[in-house]
Amino acid sequence: MDSILEKKKLRWELLNWSYRKAGCDDMHKLSLQDASQELDVPYKEIDLAYEYLRREDLLKGIAVSPGEQIFGITHDGIVEVEEVYEDPGSETEHFPPNIIVVTGSQNVNVMAGENVSGTQTIEVSIESLIVELRDDLSSMASEVDRKDIDDFVRLLRAPDPNEAQIKAKTLELAGKGETWRSKLTKFGAKIHISASSSIIAKAILSVLL
Repeated sequence: MDSILEKKKLRWELLNWSYRKAGCDDMHKLSLQDASQELDVPYKEIDLAYEYLRREDLLKGIAVSPGEQIFGITHDGIVEVEEVYEDPGSETEHFPPNIIVVTGSQNVNVMAGENVSGTQTIEVSIESLIVELRDDLSSMASEVDRKDIDDFVRLLRAPDPNEAQIKAKTLELAGKGETWRSKLTKFGAKIHISASSSIIAKAILSVLL
């Protein structure tokens, strides 16, 4: 990885991965080994990107063990990612103004940037956010709760999502406790950022905010 563009692209991918995995939570612990595997990038290159982002106070080290780096995203890192999502045409402190959001289908949006050195493309998959929410809620759910979660996921994955049904199920799940409500709100916010016209985001946020 020699070009400046490739280095910037990997730094963004790692920061964006950290934001999505942490669920906008600067206390969430992340594994650099996991980042290397999920982004399909050699650990040495991920480590270099991490060290740059750490020095810029966008990521923070939490613990180190042999062959493993545990880290987290900082408040500044969260703000930086959300600035890019909310206003892709503007310049942030660390990323160029030519990172734009191209709205695609409901399930995938593409973030792309172009300059004289080439083009970078990053996919933001709504399906991955749905899976993340399902796993997050299931980890604290009873068998009855899991059935409710599965029903909710089916509504979210429908080719033509029904706004009224999603609203009703969102209220039902949010009624299970403040933690459930918080996780659903964060999910709705992330869907809104990655697909501002999404029926899903509108349905969830309209009943929770």
